[in-house]
Formats: sequence, structure tokens, C-alpha cells
Amino acid sequence: MSNTNGDIKQKQPSPDCNEWSFKNNIVLAIGIIIKVALLVLGYSDHDDNSGQLKFTDIDYFVFTDAAKYVLEGGSPYDRITYRYTPLMAYVVIPNHLLHPMFGKILFTALEILCIILIRKIIQSQFSMRSCVPYQNYLEAWILLNPLIITTSPRGSNDILVAFVVLMFIYLLIKRWYILSGALFGLSVHLKIYPIIYGFPLILFIDRKKGEIARANVLLNPRNWFTARKLKFFGTSAIVFFSLLYLFFEMYGFEFLYESYIYHSERVDHRHNFSFNYYFEYFYYDELPENKYLVRKLGFVAQWGLVSYVGIRFYNDLTSAVALQTFIFVMFNRVCTAQYFLWYMIFMPFIAIKYKKLLAYQSIFLVLVIMLLGNLMVNLSNAPLELLGMPSYDYIFVSTHLYLIINSCLAFTAIKNLEFTDTKYFDEIEKEKIN
Repeated sequence: MSNTNGDIKQKQPSPDCNEWSFKNNIVLAIGIIIKVALLVLGYSDHDDNSGQLKFTDIDYFVFTDAAKYVLEGGSPYDRITYRYTPLMAYVVIPNHLLHPMFGKILFTALEILCIILIRKIIQSQFSMRSCVPYQNYLEAWILLNPLIITTSPRGSNDILVAFVVLMFIYLLIKRWYILSGALFGLSVHLKIYPIIYGFPLILFIDRKKGEIARANVLLNPRNWFTARKLKFFGTSAIVFFSLLYLFFEMYGFEFLYESYIYHSERVDHRHNFSFNYYFEYFYYDELPENKYLVRKLGFVAQWGLVSYVGIRFYNDLTSAVALQTFIFVMFNRVCTAQYFLWYMIFMPFIAIKYKKLLAYQSIFLVLVIMLLGNLMVNLSNAPLELLGMPSYDYIFVSTHLYLIINSCLAFTAIKNLEFTDTKYFDEIEKEKIN
């Protein structure tokens, strides 16, 4: 198009996130190199003659042993402290057939695939096809984050659930309701906590421009059983209950207890970042009325906030999922280091939508705050855990300060999150997707 001076200006195309360039993928490349180095670091852990301190997560040995029992025709629950679905043991059967490192390599590869899925989901949320700003900063949050950088290479299987959740979100955005629903059911089977995403999902699935009020969706029975909801939640229920029935037939009540019931009753009085840590540790063999009260208050706060955030921000599913997971972990009765991965994998969905701070500034500030809070809790626990010196008062103060820090971060995200121009599902579809 010509301007007033007769000059011709040609609009330069915006860089495409899909373009495989070094600039677009520098963090991904660095992350892969670091992950491979960490895998090499843990290689000697599988040498029976090695007497050095183990880098590998203790749980990796647990479900590797469980896989051996499965191969021998037994139950994975023959392995003491195995408290997962049998699928977790099945996944690492190649640890015995191929190499003990198979599971670690698989989990690390899934972490890289999560990065690619996050890219795809963010691109699908924005109206523009151009490269999302600060992509490398967002990916650094996951791949180079010191709080979770060793989680997958050490053999933690938490990334498997995160991958399934990201996959069902991506497919749902693409309107593949049946396959997405199947993966949602699988995610709940693997670890029960993804059930909390049902709050935003029930509203998100039928959303459209000019969305009707949330109250109409929730209170009008005609909106409960739409074709899309039946496809998604029907498939989810079929997958979840089919797996439940299958493994109950194979392993009996032990499967139900170890996979689900145990975690609802779990009391972890050691190595815990939860604000409940002090009470659980100090009153481990007792159940005073005050302890029950703290549990009830934590449960009400946890589920009240999780449901509120899910319903309030349903229109942006990725942000709702990120906030829900963060709040769920923050108020959970048990919070170990592996739990950080549960919500940190989703944080780029929130960071990309901040407008008051540049994305890289937001990420750096939040990371520093989280690191300081984490360090504070670890330092208060160290005298007790390592030296046997009583530091209960410091633990009480540090864990509650940690809760306050995380609460402030969650409150700031809720107040300042500005949703972008996301793509909506068209009610009148050009293709017969249903």
C-alpha cells in the first residue's frame, strides 16, 4: 500500500513460534543439555557396587521394584510403600527389560514434550499467529527453575500426570471432546487431584461469545446435559471407572486403599512444606481437638478457594487450572518438594497474561520470592531433621510465613490477571465436529 509520499511500505511478517530457529529454541536447547547432564549424574545410582549418596528419588526405586513384582506375576503392592495406581508400575516395566534408566529418560522426555504442548496451547489461546513475547523466559521457568530442575531426571513420575493434563487441555481447545475426556479420566485415575478441574470444565466446554451467566449454566438443568458435556464427561467416567473396576478385580481392596484412600488419610510428619507440618509432627501419635480443627479449616479453605477460582476464571481454562493447582498444593495437608512441579508446569499460562509487569520481570520476582520461602522452611527444618535439635517454634513460624507468601502470590495473580483476546468456540460450526 502506498503512503502519502508515494513510498511503498512492505509489512514485515512477525516471527512465527513454530519456526524452528535457534533464537526461538535457545532455552529449550540449554534445558535439554542440562537434563541430559542430570541423567548422567544419576546413572551410577543403578550400580549395585556404588556406595555414594544416591541422586535418584527414592520413589523411583519403589515403583521400579513394584514393576519387578508385576513381571513375576505378583502384585505391585507386594512392594512396601508402593502407593500408586498399578499403571505407574506398568510404565516402568522396561526398567527391567531394557535398562534401569528407562523411566528417568521417559519422564525427562515428557517434560520436554510438556514445553512443546505449552507452546501450542498458548498459541491457540491468542488471536494472533505471531510468536508470543517472552517465550524463552516462560520456558526457562520450567526447564531452568532450581526448585524443579532435578525432579524428572531424579525419577519422579509427577510429570506424567502434568503431561496428561496438558494433553487433555490442548485437545479440548481443539474440540476433540471424546479423546480429551478420555485423558481427563486417565489423569484423575493416575492421581486424584485433577478432579478439581471439573469446576471450570463444566462451564468452559459450552462457552461462546456473549457467554450466558455462570448462574444460568449451573442452575438450569438443560445446560447440564449438552452434547459436548456428555461426550467429555461421559468418556471421562467410562475411562476412570473402567480402570477402577479392572484393577479392583486384579488387586482387590488393596488397590483402592493404596492408590486413593491412603492419600486422603495421609499424615506426613517429616520433610513437609505444609503449614500443617508443625501440628502433624508435634501431635503425630495423638489427635487432639485442635489438630482436627486445623485440618477442617485447611480443607474448607482449600476446596472453597479451588472451586471459587475455577468458576471465576473458567473462561480462561489454562489460568484457572494453574491457579487451582497452586492453591490446592498451598493448602494441602501434605506438601513435599515434588508437589512444586504440579503447579509450576502451568505457571507460564499466568505469566504470559500479566500486563503490569514485563513477563521476565514477573518470572524473576516470583521465583526469588518462592526460593526465599523455600529456603526459609528448609533452614528451619534442618536442625531438627539433620541434627536432632528441637526447632519447633522456627518450623511453626516458617511454614506459616510460607503460607502467607504463597497466599500473597495467589492473591496478586487473581487481582492482576488480565485475560487476553482468546479464541472462543463458535456455536455455529462450519464443520460437523459433534
